[in-house]
Amino acid sequence: MGQGFLEYICADTEEAEALRRNVVFKVIPMLNPDGVVVGNFRTSLCGRDLNRTFKMSNDFLIPEVRALKELVVKLKGEYKGRLIMFLDLHGHSVKKNVFLYGPEYDIW
Repeated sequence: MGQGFLEYICADTEEAEALRRNVVFKVIPMLNPDGVVVGNFRTSLCGRDLNRTFKMSNDFLIPEVRALKELVVKLKGEYKGRLIMFLDLHGHSVKKNVFLYGPEYDIW
């Protein structure tokens, strides 16, 4: 899904060109490459699920969550009132096909 999204917005079509002219895309390819390198699918190198620790994360053990939160704050200030969404594309351990979650708390 992620690859298809990138191919679509990078395509040589009128729609993709219009999107690129009017929308700023910030793409983070993978938040836990260190965990994947050692064979973890859902967790970081220290074995923590980044989705489950997002609200209350340990900055020392899970610096990637801190970095993502800092990026959110920076982008919120940079695109005052024009920030539309953050979209997280990834698989789920149990849910199949397409599903949607939203935060239960204020991400700002």
